[in-house]
Amino acid sequence: MNVEVIFLNSLIILILSLISFFLIRAFLKFFRQKKRLNQKDVSKVGFVVDTISWNLYQNSRKRRKKLERASPKGGRQGKHYRRL
Repeated sequence: MNVEVIFLNSLIILILSLISFFLIRAFLKFFRQKKRLNQKDVSKVGFVVDTISWNLYQNSRKRRKKLERASPKGGRQGKHYRRL
């Protein structure tokens, strides 16, 4: 065989293998992201539960601060005080 033909064939094989490598990589990346998205709780129920728990947390912080301001000791009652 001619040297030019061998070089051309190996160059074509190299280019095709690089193209197939990047296509397979993009395909796998797409499905990994899709799998991660399916694992997250994106339902309306999950959103509502997260919102309710966040609101409860904020309300409890407000109540605790209000009690600390109203108490003469700043909300602390000796040894038994435990911060939440």
